[in-house]
Amino acid sequence: MTLRDQIIADTDTVFLNNADFSENVKWFPLGAVGSLQTIKAVVLEDWLEGNFQVPGDGRVLDREMSRQLRESMLIEISISHAITEPTGTNADTDTFEIRGETWYVKRVLARDMGMQAVLLVRAQEFIRRRGEYRG
Repeated sequence: MTLRDQIIADTDTVFLNNADFSENVKWFPLGAVGSLQTIKAVVLEDWLEGNFQVPGDGRVLDREMSRQLRESMLIEISISHAITEPTGTNADTDTFEIRGETWYVKRVLARDMGMQAVLLVRAQEFIRRRGEYRG
């Protein structure tokens, strides 16, 4: 077995082991409900991109409840899942349901031999921003 083979095998047995690092999430390729798959993901919700500089990256203040709401999160999943990123006028993007909330793929940040890091944005924020661009 080569080192590459061992790294790929470790992806499922070590990093994507629900007893250690990962949890089950629902994945809807291209947002299609009929294509629902339950996959394993390492959810890194405390990792926030952009230092709050870009809408949808980071946290926003909910003035009514005086609390901060997370608007983005990072997940790491197996490279075997073909993630679709939104491009230009293409509104079709992969959707995830994590802990009862809906998240859209913003972009894939990194890929290696076994895993990929995917930046997600909260569904409400994604819809609001797309409306601003069209408006």
